[in-house]
Amino acid sequence: MLDIKRVRDRILNNIDYYLDRIKYAVLKLDPNAELMLIGSYVRGDFRADSDVNVLVISDVYGDDPHKYVELVMRIIEEVGEEVLMLFEFHVVTRRTYEDWYGRFIDVYRLI
Repeated sequence: MLDIKRVRDRILNNIDYYLDRIKYAVLKLDPNAELMLIGSYVRGDFRADSDVNVLVISDVYGDDPHKYVELVMRIIEEVGEEVLMLFEFHVVTRRTYEDWYGRFIDVYRLI
């Protein structure tokens, strides 16, 4: 059995490495995509049981559940399935970001 805490801690201790690999995987598929960290990790109220939220803005992959699965599977192939123990991926089009997400995200970090 995997020690989930140990895996999560390893990823958190090397988060920039994982974020770079996630970004590389996404940009291989959609060079025009933008990636942001959002949520508790960026706000500074991250807890041991929190996810690290990655927002992918992509007109190619956003707002389509089948494309979402394709994108996340490619991230897993590139980075490893352990990313699912810590990261939550939100994949939206530019329009959805501007009409919805952009209205509520007060703090973010570009990846």
